[in-house]
Amino acid sequence: MSDLKGLGLEFKETMSGWIGIDAKEYVEGRIAGQQNHTPCHFDAQIIIEDLDRFVQLSDHRARLEGTVSFDPLGGTFPMEDGLFKLFSIDPDTGFRQMIYAFRFTAANGKKYFLKGVKWLKDDPGFDVVEDMTTLFTAIYAGPDEQAPLYGSGQLFFDLKDAPGLMASMEVTGVKW
Repeated sequence: MSDLKGLGLEFKETMSGWIGIDAKEYVEGRIAGQQNHTPCHFDAQIIIEDLDRFVQLSDHRARLEGTVSFDPLGGTFPMEDGLFKLFSIDPDTGFRQMIYAFRFTAANGKKYFLKGVKWLKDDPGFDVVEDMTTLFTAIYAGPDEQAPLYGSGQLFFDLKDAPGLMASMEVTGVKW
């Protein structure tokens, strides 16, 4: 019997960066987004309802809730059907990855899908901080990544926010 049985974990994370509309490549999209003043920001809560199950599954799935802000689509919107995956293996590259994915409904009533990936790869030198703080992000004009690409870019976790992330951690399911 696991010591994690019945426990969950919740924490908050904020990421900000830029999306280039019509950009097909992440870095190109970030640069275009900076030049065209199209910032993107999300405030997310990651909810792991069952830590025991979470650590035993190979793709470590959790729920993602919160809001995304992107002015070109009309403002700030709630995340829908949010998914967070921790340290799953990318079948194409073999790299471990963290995935943030959710739908949202823009001001015009149209559905969009945001998918962001942090690739954790063993590059020469010490780059784990960059890997853990850079989210390569694509927005699709439709309900999933099969829809046409709307834009891409990069969002970043600011290390100055790390104390807030740690302070937001809450273990759930504890019985006193």
